[in-house]
Amino acid sequence: MSNQLCPKCQTGLESYQLDPRSEACPYLACHTGESCSFFKPLKEESESDTDEGV
Repeated sequence: MSNQLCPKCQTGLESYQLDPRSEACPYLACHTGESCSFFKPLKEESESDTDEGV
């Protein structure tokens, strides 16, 4: 079975971090072939987003 996690989706990434053994996104059934109602673009972390306790 091929890995079915979207490489551009924040929801899929968070799901994988919670369950790294998962082979597919739990919201794959919500994907219509063109879009997914749970899709959120990946957030890019910048230095201002990190909380270093300074």
